[in-house]
Amino acid sequence: AFPTIDGAPLNGVICNTVTSHSDTVIPVCSTAPGCSGNAKIIREWTIYDWCSPLSDPIKFTQIIKAQDNTPPSIHVEGFTTSVDPWGCSTTIYFPEPIHLLDNCTSNVTYIVTGSGSADIFDIKFDPSRGYYADDVPVGQHTFFYNAYDCCDNVTSEGVIVTVADATPPVAITKQDIVVSLIPNPGNTIEP
Repeated sequence: AFPTIDGAPLNGVICNTVTSHSDTVIPVCSTAPGCSGNAKIIREWTIYDWCSPLSDPIKFTQIIKAQDNTPPSIHVEGFTTSVDPWGCSTTIYFPEPIHLLDNCTSNVTYIVTGSGSADIFDIKFDPSRGYYADDVPVGQHTFFYNAYDCCDNVTSEGVIVTVADATPPVAITKQDIVVSLIPNPGNTIEP
């Protein structure tokens, strides 16, 4: 918008005035692709009054700041996984978020951070497997998905991961001995 005098814009309509401006744009967030639009603009205005040709032009500076202050949105859901067949813990592989979106940029990232419980799990990242945690025992554990946009706005959402022992038992016997394991529906003692 143009500067005004008594509410009328100085855009060449008022008594032979000419208004121009030049901008210096300074990025205020990341300059990565997809992060445009976040900048501080130093706008130098110059107003020429042709009705007073001997007077110097009027100059002033306007500072415009356009920055994303809204954090991205993220949605994840809890899930259940089973322990490894030969142990009482498992490696948890964290799925990608169901929803990951920002209102100003397409450059939104996320990380998964450790449990909110007393147990501390080392969260690792592998480009082919994503985020994962090793040796997580049976129980419910809370982990956090943290979404970041170009201006380092962050949103965190907790997810409950249940580690259950869903592996059936395996009978181990001596060689050449046949053992039959059948369910006993009546919970009776057989002779």
